[in-house]
Amino acid sequence: MAMATGSGRPTRSLRRRLTVGITVAAALAAFAEAVLLHVVWYGYEQRLIERVALDELRRSLQIHEREPQLAYPNTGDLRLYVASDDPSAPGDPLPPHLEPLRGTAAPRAHDAVLREVRGRDGVEYHVGIAHRGPQTFLLVYDARDHAARRRSLLWAVLAIASLLTVLASWLAFALVDRLLGGLSRLQRRVAAGPGDASFREVGMDVEVAALADALDDQRRQVVAALRKERAFAAAASHERRTPLTRIAPGAEVLLAQPSMPEPLAARVRSIRESVDELQRLLDVLLQVARWQPGEGRGAPLPDRGDARPLGELVEGCVRRLAGEARLLGATVPVTVEGPR
Repeated sequence: MAMATGSGRPTRSLRRRLTVGITVAAALAAFAEAVLLHVVWYGYEQRLIERVALDELRRSLQIHEREPQLAYPNTGDLRLYVASDDPSAPGDPLPPHLEPLRGTAAPRAHDAVLREVRGRDGVEYHVGIAHRGPQTFLLVYDARDHAARRRSLLWAVLAIASLLTVLASWLAFALVDRLLGGLSRLQRRVAAGPGDASFREVGMDVEVAALADALDDQRRQVVAALRKERAFAAAASHERRTPLTRIAPGAEVLLAQPSMPEPLAARVRSIRESVDELQRLLDVLLQVARWQPGEGRGAPLPDRGDARPLGELVEGCVRRLAGEARLLGATVPVTVEGPR
């Protein structure tokens, strides 16, 4: 099954790739063995046919010297032709596909030679040839039964190879599921959350145990880094809260002066609002610093009880940004509908 990565691209399943790889390897081995068996059997059959044809030809030659009529084999797939080059000694008529073999000579006199020919009907014939004087002896073996056995064997070995491929596919799926069981359990433990227990389990494979150790080490590093960040955030929040506690009362004292000009009072109010905003930010920073894994979203921020109308908040934000706006040569008009 495809899984999505961080970039959004699908990735291939390792389980499927291993199953397909093992099945393909088993199929190649099964079909290679089937082809090898067929080739070996075919070679054995060829040698057997050659031996039978030559042995029967020699036997017919021996019998022909004593009783010519008994020299002809009495089987369905063997037939003897005795052709003669001497007009005074008549011979057997040869079929057209055997005529070219009439002049075939063996390497040595009185030896027999084997040739393969194909008749007009497409049948393959194995022909043993020997010469005795003006006579040519041709013992013909009809290979139709041999071809039928060859086709039957070929279909049988292909069927066996296909069955072995299906069996290999089922065994490969079971084997891969067993081999990847430890990796799947490790993935579920990682997805369940950090926790405190080690990812390593008793009986893990060496490779999966190495991955579990790496995850444990990575988790320890992350926990140490988070601990340092929380300590820094807590210390920074505490140290920054101290000067803010001095600024806020000072701003309140200044605002209490009735003789303070309005422009200066507006600036002091802006300072007081900035102090409140910094206090809220420090509260958030402290909450982050105190957060522990497994606590969910944490407790809500404390209610400071300083809710104000939206228009007042917007105007305060615009006043705080007025300096930057003047530097940029920009103006920010504010229009608030409803209560201010």
